[in-house]
Amino acid sequence: MINFLKFTWVYILISAVVIGCGLFSVIRYGFTYSIEFVGGSDLSYQLNKKPDLAEIKKIVKGQKAEMIEISYEGSVLHMRLKPIDEKQEAQIRKEIGTKFSLTPKLLRFETVGPVIGKETMQKTAVAALLA
Repeated sequence: MINFLKFTWVYILISAVVIGCGLFSVIRYGFTYSIEFVGGSDLSYQLNKKPDLAEIKKIVKGQKAEMIEISYEGSVLHMRLKPIDEKQEAQIRKEIGTKFSLTPKLLRFETVGPVIGKETMQKTAVAALLA
């Protein structure tokens, strides 16, 4: 039979190192909240070719919108932005189409307000405390 309690100090040391690394990471880098927590817009376009993401970022920046995340999933372009309205979305779509000779098909455009985000953050904090 193995005497696991003999190595208690090793388990405590490993736990302390893991917790310490986690705390260091939170203090050093902070939390990166998703759109659901801070509010923002989620866009998805169906494209028949993959334009350069850096060029798309320039188009978005030209519309006074702040990019949070951009990625491709197959032929679908996903973008997460700070909150924008429908007029800005239409202008972004038009500029992408014009610049890259495409006809982007809008698959998804959702805007989550920071009020919903604040409520979600509070509920998450309560759930974490109860866990």
